[in-house]
Amino acid sequence: MDIAHLVTTITLETGNTKQARAAAELAMLVAPDETTPALGVAAVAAHEGRNDEAVALARAIVDWRDGSGDAPLEIPSRAERILQTHRWLEPEMQAR
Repeated sequence: MDIAHLVTTITLETGNTKQARAAAELAMLVAPDETTPALGVAAVAAHEGRNDEAVALARAIVDWRDGSGDAPLEIPSRAERILQTHRWLEPEMQAR
């Protein structure tokens, strides 16, 4: 998963969104309960100008629940920092 995150980040920096998306989506398949792969897909979507997809993924992460349906799970600090950095959940970004 960490390698996929690095590939996603590096390929986004070089503008290769196709490879970045492939790496992030593969990581989501391998670790569907992890936040980092979903945030990688959100970053790719935002880079592609698909802010609605980025916002939807960010919102899904914040609202994730365990199998019991209880309150949303605690967001890892790394994911919280990524969400704050990209500001996908701020009202002006959600309106796009």
